[in-house]
Amino acid sequence: MRPRPVLAALAALVLLAAGCHGDKGSGGGTAAPAPVARPSEILITIESMAPRRITPFGGTIAMPKLAELAATGTIFEDAVSCTTLARPALVTIMTGVATDRSGVRDNIHDALPADLSSLAERAKAAGFETAAFVSTPFASYASGLQRGFDLFDGPEAVVVGPVQHNPPVTSADKVAAHFGEWLASRDASKPYFVWIHLADLSGASVPLDLQKVKMQGAPDTDFPLYDGKLAVVDAAIGAVRDAVGKSGGTPSWTIVGTQGTYLGEGGRFGEAFWLADETLRVPLVRIEPAGAGGKKDSRPTWLPDVAATLAQDLHVALDSRAEGVPLATAPPHDRVRFAWNYAVDDELGWPPEVATREGGQFKVGSAGAAARPAVARARNLPPAAREAIAHAGLTVGKDYVPVAAGGSSEAFLRNLQLVRRFLNVNRPKLAARHSRDMLQQSPDALAALITRAFFFSSAPGGEGPAILDKFLKLYPNRSDALHWAAHLELVQKRYEQAAALLDAAIAVGPVEPEMHYDLACVRSSRGDVAGALAALDHALGAGYRNWDWIDKDPDLAAVRADRGFPALLRTHGR
Repeated sequence: MRPRPVLAALAALVLLAAGCHGDKGSGGGTAAPAPVARPSEILITIESMAPRRITPFGGTIAMPKLAELAATGTIFEDAVSCTTLARPALVTIMTGVATDRSGVRDNIHDALPADLSSLAERAKAAGFETAAFVSTPFASYASGLQRGFDLFDGPEAVVVGPVQHNPPVTSADKVAAHFGEWLASRDASKPYFVWIHLADLSGASVPLDLQKVKMQGAPDTDFPLYDGKLAVVDAAIGAVRDAVGKSGGTPSWTIVGTQGTYLGEGGRFGEAFWLADETLRVPLVRIEPAGAGGKKDSRPTWLPDVAATLAQDLHVALDSRAEGVPLATAPPHDRVRFAWNYAVDDELGWPPEVATREGGQFKVGSAGAAARPAVARARNLPPAAREAIAHAGLTVGKDYVPVAAGGSSEAFLRNLQLVRRFLNVNRPKLAARHSRDMLQQSPDALAALITRAFFFSSAPGGEGPAILDKFLKLYPNRSDALHWAAHLELVQKRYEQAAALLDAAIAVGPVEPEMHYDLACVRSSRGDVAGALAALDHALGAGYRNWDWIDKDPDLAAVRADRGFPALLRTHGR
């Protein structure tokens, strides 16, 4: 792996500062006038934080660093998200555009669209130095959120399969340390806009002994993993505050959650699958240098308001689709706060939902929700792609009919989350057992098929051929099903079939970077080096960043031997 980007960038900043100071006393004219002071801005976003659990918001678990910082500003007691997924929520925070209008609906496939500018891009154009320190692939290179940042420090590893939805993260203490290194090395005369994203809590609300937890009646209140991660996040917030104090700056602060999470209430754990107060209420704290501290504000707020507030502070405009109100301004009395859940549509093949905040709770399918219904993705397999699949000797079904989980949907979702959690902690045998339970319960459900396919995508045989047949018969218009079908063909070295399926997956969309990467491998294995380089270019452009695997993947041996390979890597910043 190459050195972490933050360290290389810090070295460059130090050299730049040394060069600027080296002109002193050279007799080269008068010094430039000092720039007009403008306030800097720090945005801290946190995944899966349940405000009801922590002391600054009325809970019992202490977060002393956050509480100390919040005591200098305003706590917004009725702040809610517009989605239960991190990446769509972050796009809303960075643009003010809600989930149903941004086009970013999940954590894996969608990226910030080219026609939607983020706060970072607008702040940079306005003269702010911009830097981001993020801890998860949800917010990293494939998200598009790196656009506009002079320094973007995010994880580069790429994970595949069920663990994509519960990926390894860079711990909050390391993220805070990288921020401190950057802050200590920069030119203090220029205002900055910094984004810090902490994801330690992601997945921590799903205990590994979930099956032993009583799923009815009163929820279990003992969540040592989740509470331990709260302490890690709290310490990181304290480290960021200490670094700012050492720098002598007085920035404005915004600390906000992307989504909440269930902690056993009603027998539920996690967040991605339900629109409810537990999954949508988020912590929100705003601290301004000249503002009064120790305030609590019960006005109804939601994530687009965060973007509107930051834009006002940075003196930049937001996209015309943005609809937030600055936190210092009272929202319209008749404003409706919406929330959309596309996870079940995109991950499970179930219909998406919409909810409105009414009477202090979110209600799904209410009369108000009809004003902005969730719209399912358009999924169409082009005739040319269908013909190419047929030419490769495969047959796909004519119609796509979503298949919901049979039996108890709660049991199905518990197994799905356990698969992801066990893979996250490198317990593949336990994960495989729960994937088998899912398939036995719902043998035709897309989530069950995809989850089970992962365990047969690295070696031929087993259940792979039967799962492949179901992908093609039942889900011909799903890019994820076509992609996994291609994986199952790849392990049998059926490159023509895999290529046709990957081309089809990309044509159907949405597209994730690994689809292009897999296509590069297939083309390289078939001797099409030029085509492989083109596909690799698309993969890197879409955010694929597993440099270490690119350097040693045997499928790319012919590509690495081509003289165009080093130039391609340089084009993408390596």
